[in-house]
Amino acid sequence: MLEINTLIIDDELNAIKTLRWELENIGMPINVVEQFTDINDAISFLSDHAHKIDLVFLDIQMPEMDGFEFLDKFTIRTFDVIFVTAYDEYALQAIKESATDYILKPVEEEELKLALKKIIFKKKSNSTTQQENKKIAIPVENKFLFLKPDEIIYCNSDGNYTNIHTIHKKIMISKTLKLGV
Repeated sequence: MLEINTLIIDDELNAIKTLRWELENIGMPINVVEQFTDINDAISFLSDHAHKIDLVFLDIQMPEMDGFEFLDKFTIRTFDVIFVTAYDEYALQAIKESATDYILKPVEEEELKLALKKIIFKKKSNSTTQQENKKIAIPVENKFLFLKPDEIIYCNSDGNYTNIHTIHKKIMISKTLKLGV
């Protein structure tokens, strides 16, 4: 099932609580993994867990560094960013940073839903593309036949051979179906 693992980074705890409540009650597959008021704690966490995070809600103006300086700490970004700020003058810079969206505080539910729909669509598209591109190499007559996993209906053993039944045809290969130890 699709789930968007999310971080919230804002120096104002009340802003985090409000956004978190909105996300938990919006009826979309959002999982708030962590929240941070200290940007250095957020950097430390994300440095270790970036591969598990899909989306970061990020304030811009914070005491120790701004949201753009925060993003500069991640030269390769595997997560999407939605800026949530009280300042509208940073929108162009946010676009240049490849932000998915830019939401002004106080957050309106409809704006939040639209931003999240972009993330969900992107994640579904990436997941579908990855699944469509996966293939299994089947050794047949000194070469390999590449099959998509969803083309294979079932396999059965026939002595020292394996029959692979696909949606198109049956393929016999000289490999046994045995468990490796």
